[in-house]
Amino acid sequence: MRGIRKVAAARMVHFDAHSYTWDTYSAATNTPMHAVPRAVEEGLLDPGASSRSASAARLYKRDDNQWAVDQACG
Repeated sequence: MRGIRKVAAARMVHFDAHSYTWDTYSAATNTPMHAVPRAVEEGLLDPGASSRSASAARLYKRDDNQWAVDQACG
């Protein structure tokens, strides 16, 4: 994604059972489950031009998906 960013922020169409959009979980912030928030923070991914579908991952608490909703990529 950093190579693509030299031209423009990437856009993503994401089909997966896991969202990879948790901003934090159990105090961790840099695991595969946090890939999308970290890419957005670095300006590597444009969440407004991205789409996510077919997510079936378990939510452990009510706001687990809130970051994605706030970014308009949920």
